[in-house]
Amino acid sequence: MACRIRRAGLLALCAMAPALLSPLPAPAEERSYFVIPAVGTSKNDGVDVGVIVPYVLADDEQRVTKIIAPMFIHNEFVGSRGAINVFVYPTRGEEYRLIASYTERTERKFLYSYRNLFLPGGRFSLEANVGFFKNGTARFFGIGNQTSPAQETNYTDRELLGHITTGFYVGLSQRVLWTERLRNVEIQPGVVPDLPFTQAVFPAVKGTGGATVLGHQLAYLNDTRDDTVTPTIGHYLSMFAELAQTLTGSTSTVFSRYGIEYRMLIPNATKRYIFVFRGRLEATVGGAAVPFFERSSLGGQNTLRAFGVG
Repeated sequence: MACRIRRAGLLALCAMAPALLSPLPAPAEERSYFVIPAVGTSKNDGVDVGVIVPYVLADDEQRVTKIIAPMFIHNEFVGSRGAINVFVYPTRGEEYRLIASYTERTERKFLYSYRNLFLPGGRFSLEANVGFFKNGTARFFGIGNQTSPAQETNYTDRELLGHITTGFYVGLSQRVLWTERLRNVEIQPGVVPDLPFTQAVFPAVKGTGGATVLGHQLAYLNDTRDDTVTPTIGHYLSMFAELAQTLTGSTSTVFSRYGIEYRMLIPNATKRYIFVFRGRLEATVGGAAVPFFERSSLGGQNTLRAFGVG
């Protein structure tokens, strides 16, 4: 009975969300919505079945100003999930984002972010986010390129995080960025029944007991894309160097991270088809004392498209 009541509540919340968050459109806004069946599977998360109903609002120039997307999904590992995704674009270069979800088993998410690429005066930018989430299907195979699929383990990645980035324009489409970030991670038992708990299999690996990380990052960004939300042409170049440290009651490990990323978008004459190239190189320096979740990695749901969330 409790599960049925909980599912009914999640469905009601998803259905009411667009009306609660956007009760009346502005006079010049055009509103449309779509009912999209959601059926998918991924290596980590398993099978999802549900429905997404995005509401899209646009101004009289057909520029998207708001997207409200409630969804109800059933997952084979964590059960039913109700979620609301809100994206607001008041002006070009400005964005508010809210993502919240509640799942029957383990998983929770609340993420809020703000971005303004052109603060008054046009010389500065500001980006900030805060959030909390629990991902019950995270995987860990060990450290290094000699690990095998037989070493697969599961854990719940519980994180509290926040960051703030200030930027200064040094040329057309070029910015120098300074970021302060704080990340608190706890490694908890996962929800995948056939896999062992990461902490039990790799107790000696740094980070399996959790950690809090404070980072200070300097970056250079050159972004000539025609739009940051739905780009069709241009390039994106990002380079960064970061000094970070773990904060615990007894020890503090200092390490550094470096990276470069390049993307290029090449459309055809009508911009109906777009070829996208992306290259990324990243390195973490600090040895075995660096928590595993802060290390550079290749593959997986965070770096490969069509694999999880990458």
